Amino acid sequence: VSALGVALIEEALELRRAGLRCPILSFSPLNKDSAEACAEFKITPVAGRMRDLECLSRLDTVIQVHLKFNTGMQRLGFDTEDLPALQKWLAQHPRIQVAGVCTHLTHGHEAGLKESATALQIQKFNQMARGFSGIKHYHKSASLVCLKGTQGEDGVGARPGLAIYGLLDRDDAPTSELRAVLSWTSELTSIHHVPAGQGVSYGSRWKASKDSLIGVVPCGYGDGLRRSLSGRGNMLVNGAFAPIVGSVCMDYTLLDLTDIPAAPQIGDLVTIIGRQCTNQIGAMDHALWCDTIPYETVTGITERVTREIK
Repeated sequence: VSALGVALIEEALELRRAGLRCPILSFSPLNKDSAEACAEFKITPVAGRMRDLECLSRLDTVIQVHLKFNTGMQRLGFDTEDLPALQKWLAQHPRIQVAGVCTHLTHGHEAGLKESATALQIQKFNQMARGFSGIKHYHKSASLVCLKGTQGEDGVGARPGLAIYGLLDRDDAPTSELRAVLSWTSELTSIHHVPAGQGVSYGSRWKASKDSLIGVVPCGYGDGLRRSLSGRGNMLVNGAFAPIVGSVCMDYTLLDLTDIPAAPQIGDLVTIIGRQCTNQIGAMDHALWCDTIPYETVTGITERVTREIK
């Protein structure tokens, strides 16, 4: 990894305060305060508007920037018609030094397909990048995959996105080159015998069809476990799938342990994402249960959940 990228300047400052000294790119639009922070903490801003560059030009220092070009995302970045004025402005402001250029792909998984949207974006980007110095890099979840569409072009980098978790987007072709590295676990904090016909959790949205064993997990939407998992999806207990029952609460989720082997006990490990024995639940499973994408699953895990690096 040659550099880190963040969406917000606040995230860049958090990394600096944690002691990281590697290059950090910040992709958020700039204002006076964030421009000053870039200079003070040696953060490389990614500029996609003249306003960004003007904020940087008011600093009494030389600063390196990366320029973002809009090739189809229609979100941030300079358009083709902006380039003559941009080049003229840069020539007049030598303290703003271009160290790289980038764009954001809308269909990164199509990079290897001729005449695809991504191939056309890469072609447009290469045309726009002529006359600008520095490295070139692409941004999209499938950025690692999209490098296959650059025909071995030297000096092209990519932001891996979801691949840093060892995951792929729903649109990406399967690959054996990535291994899921994130697991999310909790434990059983309470177990109740619930008679047939008795409802559980808010609104009693689920009622026991038979005498049941219900376990309580201290994890809910306050931790990033989406409330739309209410009554759908599973967690793993003793290596077996335990269905989520009733409404997911802010701090707790209920599981049906009735058919779980080896008599579950308070304190037993519960796997929300990850593997137990031969069974596994992935971020993609959560995404499919919630009709969303795995990005939302993994980025939605809140700060309440302790991180452990193994």
